[in-house]
Amino acid sequence: MCNNEACSQCGLDPSVIVAFEPLGSLSDPPPKERQQRPGRSPHKPRVDRRSRAELAAENAALRAELEALRHQT
Repeated sequence: MCNNEACSQCGLDPSVIVAFEPLGSLSDPPPKERQQRPGRSPHKPRVDRRSRAELAAENAALRAELEALRHQT
């Protein structure tokens, strides 16, 4: 439940206090965000990634298996 009381800074009455501590004025600069180096990915690559050659070989094997299954029926 909010308390209705006069503002201690501007005297506005009634004033609704909605925050426990001051939020700051709009003229305050926003906090600096951590800068990333250009060209670097924010995520580390997964260790278990397979190479293109391994993926291509698996793809070819699966396609061959699919063709064999299609000709069975």
